[in-house]
Amino acid sequence: MSYGNNTNKLNLIKRRRAKIAKSFSDGINFKVDVEIDAEVTYTLKSAKDEILIDDRSRRPVLFRFESPHFEPTDRIYYKVSSDLIEEPPVNWNWRVGDIDYLLEIEDLENEAREEKDLSQLED
Repeated sequence: MSYGNNTNKLNLIKRRRAKIAKSFSDGINFKVDVEIDAEVTYTLKSAKDEILIDDRSRRPVLFRFESPHFEPTDRIYYKVSSDLIEEPPVNWNWRVGDIDYLLEIEDLENEAREEKDLSQLED
């Protein structure tokens, strides 16, 4: 590995660390993607509650868990002390933010559609 390549990697690491440090001061939330091997049951019912499709399959399912947004991030930390009167710790309840990237894909498709519509208006 050449010296120049190491320098580039070090600069990249420094830029990433600076970006992370800035995001912590601006506010931050965490997203964790977890893939599991799941047995999934699909049931599709009509308005009259008739079963139209009832299927079971085994496949990987990806869940995205999201933390609350912390702003500023010093609220993430909670110091426990008997003589210190503070507000209770921050709520660390995570939520499911997406499954199999369905919402993320939908957002990307909507953005692409909006860009296409705007470009057609400009023409």
